[in-house]
Amino acid sequence: MAQASRASFPSISYRIGQFSVFIQFPINPWKILGLNSASSSRDVKLAFKKMIASASVQNQALVSLANHILTSTAPRYQRQQGTDLYTIKNPDHFTVAAYGDTHTLRKIIERNASLIQSTDEHGRTLLYLACKSGFTDIVKMLLKNDADNNKIQRDGSTPLHAAAYFSHPGVVELLLEYGARTDIKNAWDQTALEESATIEIRNMIENPPPDLINSLAGIMKERKLVSEFKGYRTKPSEQMYAIEFIRHPNVYDAETRAKLPEFMQSWKLTWHGTRYKNLESIMEHGLLPAGKKGIKPPSGHFALGKEYQGIPNWAAAIFVSPSIWYAADNAYAEKVKSQGDEWCVLIKAYCKPGSYGRYDPTVFSYAKMENEPEYSEYRVPTVGDRKDEETVILRVESERNVVVCSVLFIRTRKLQDPSISFDEMTNFFKE
Repeated sequence: MAQASRASFPSISYRIGQFSVFIQFPINPWKILGLNSASSSRDVKLAFKKMIASASVQNQALVSLANHILTSTAPRYQRQQGTDLYTIKNPDHFTVAAYGDTHTLRKIIERNASLIQSTDEHGRTLLYLACKSGFTDIVKMLLKNDADNNKIQRDGSTPLHAAAYFSHPGVVELLLEYGARTDIKNAWDQTALEESATIEIRNMIENPPPDLINSLAGIMKERKLVSEFKGYRTKPSEQMYAIEFIRHPNVYDAETRAKLPEFMQSWKLTWHGTRYKNLESIMEHGLLPAGKKGIKPPSGHFALGKEYQGIPNWAAAIFVSPSIWYAADNAYAEKVKSQGDEWCVLIKAYCKPGSYGRYDPTVFSYAKMENEPEYSEYRVPTVGDRKDEETVILRVESERNVVVCSVLFIRTRKLQDPSISFDEMTNFFKE
């Protein structure tokens, strides 16, 4: 077990989202739940269920901790002799999850990632406890760190069962986004749908959000923007770590289509991070510079007309990078949920040699990977484009120096794998 601290706990203070939480010890868990020490375990469960669904942030933490104190059999808490008051005696990672301190729990997990999959004396995981109490921030943090969304607890329930039964729609939505199964039955032969506390939650489970990657694949296939899909695996038996949507040849103008094999051999392989909502347009029209067709730089980026590194109107250009890691930075690439995991949204493109300037990163505090290029940002000016904007943007892509060839979704954790070098990552997607 991970020990949070062995010091006495006169009080705990932390934040849940934008709200401050303060817990003064000792506390009376029965009083918090509106009960007394003669109350049964069933009374405790019913009181917790009634109160946790509508509690304020402060009370949510108190109610969750009170329930954990009264249901724990491990020596985490100590009752003061002759009273109904408790203090924390031997706190562990389950204690921290019980009162909803995301920051402290994250630090504990960073020191020992195996705790994410550990179970307590009742066979419950951290994710299950967080879902039961409705701590959305903890749930999100655990899911991002590969917590098993469909882990069956000792009683046959899953985290989705807990969130649905104890009425936490925000948590239910998050679990479904991460691929929670809705068909698993617990020891009482009930699915999460059948245990749902509200009509809202029932509707959410009956109508889960569409899988973003699969739904986009269907749209692009129907519109003939994509000719094929390519999956990448380290081994045939392992799950895909990346999915590539290869642009349909008929989308290119005739000249580009004829020269495409040449471009792929002699032009520079580059990457462009973008938003999911832009993918359909990019696959149809190619990459467009800010200032064309009403396109504006994203919030937080250089505005049109601003000078940078001696270049007037720096933003009026197409930006790509030879580094998939740089393009995948949060400043550029959106991360989306699909198939129970987080994926990075990227565009794979070929850039004409000599058509771009090379620059230091404009992302502040960017930490380069070993063997990454010295200059990780390429700026492709568009001054030489034809006057006929419609022709240039929609048709004559080869003259614009950047040719989009595919969309790439790559699992975020693949990008975070420290064992993969820059050269290895680049070679994965060269062809």
